[in-house]
Formats: sequence, C-alpha cells, structure tokens
Amino acid sequence: MSGRKIGILLGIGCVVLLSANVLIYMVKDHSEPVITFGSEVPAYTEGMTDEELLANVKAQDKQDGNLTAAVAVQKVSKRASGIQVTYLVKDSSNHVATAMQVLQEKKGSEPEKKTDTENKTDTENTENTPEEPAESTGDAATQEAEATPEPTPTEEVNPEAPVITLNTDAATLKTGETFSYAKYIDSFSDNKDSQSSLERSIRVEGADTNTPGVQEVRYYIIDNDGNKSADAILTLTIE
Repeated sequence: MSGRKIGILLGIGCVVLLSANVLIYMVKDHSEPVITFGSEVPAYTEGMTDEELLANVKAQDKQDGNLTAAVAVQKVSKRASGIQVTYLVKDSSNHVATAMQVLQEKKGSEPEKKTDTENKTDTENTENTPEEPAESTGDAATQEAEATPEPTPTEEVNPEAPVITLNTDAATLKTGETFSYAKYIDSFSDNKDSQSSLERSIRVEGADTNTPGVQEVRYYIIDNDGNKSADAILTLTIE
C-alpha cells in the first residue's frame, strides 16, 4: 500500500473521530437545572416540614425536564430580613443548582371566637358583678397613650428580588489596607438570574479604608428585571 493511500485512510479516520467527539459533546448535557419560586410565598412557622417549605418551589432542566420532585431543602437560617431557606437540586448529569428565598415568620394565631351562648354568659356575669370605684390616676388620655404601644412597621419582602447574605456582621482593617469585599459574602441567589450574572450585579457602598472610624458598608444586588435585594450590612472598623 502506497504512502498516499495510508495518508488518505488516516485522514478519514481523523474526520470520523472528530465527528464522533462533536456528536458526543452536542448530546451531553452542559447546563445546570433552574429553580424557580411561585408568587405565593408560604409564611414560616416553627417546625415546618420540608413539604411545606417546598410548596411554591419548582425546578426545570434542559435535558431531564421537570425536576420539582427532586428539589430538597438544604438549609434554614434566620436572617434580619426573615427566615432564609436554601434549596438544592441535581440533574442526571450531576449538575447541582441552588437557590434561596426569604420567608416571613407567621404571627401568633387570633383568639378563638366565642359562641353566642358564651357571650351571653359573659354579659350576665358582667352585669352581676358590682363595679369597683375607679382610682384617681391623673390624666387618663396621657396614660392611655403611654399604655398603647406603637405598631412596629414591617418591611414588605419582594419574592422576585435577589438575596445576598454575608458570612459576618463586622470586620476590622488597618488604615489604607485593601478592602476585599468578596471575602465577606456568604451566598447570593435569584429566582431567574444565573450565579455569574448576579456576581456582576453585586453593589458595595460605604467602604473607605483611608478614613479611620466605624463605617456601615452596604451590599446589595439588582437583577436583570430591576428587582433590588435587601441590604446586607457589614460594620467596618478602620483603625
């Protein structure tokens, strides 16, 4: 067999091998699953089961399809903005995706309503109870104002907003030392945007290592839909 024929056969073999590699690459799954959250965010109560925590959670994969049944609760932690729940799912190609959402704690249940019979009994008891003379306690209006606590405003949480958390609440640096903001970040997630997209959207404000003193450094993220996360605060002391 001449050298030319051998060269042709080797060339054909290389083309076949290259085509096989390209085909394998195209068939192989290269994307991770995506976890999304429904608009109805459940309220958090102590002792909630995983099934209850997963009530509004779905997962979809490009190759495996619906992976909602495979989603698991990875971690539940208390944050300033509420109860942060971290979810995890893995597809058949061992690609792992995580996402977080913040639940608000459910307030205490309302007192049970009394029946008409109980109300009637209470009324009769009240009528039969002699009134005690009221003690002189000064200005009644002032005392009523002092006794009535002001309602505590609650921050409304946007379920579509991204979430960012820090691994510490405080840090100390020397004057002029470089502030590496990324070392203080614990995690960040969004119901739509990828981790790489979110990483480019992290905003940090308030750090000045050239000025001694105590500073409040704000971390937050604005996703591609314009939703802004709640601020994560780092107390930075410059010595």
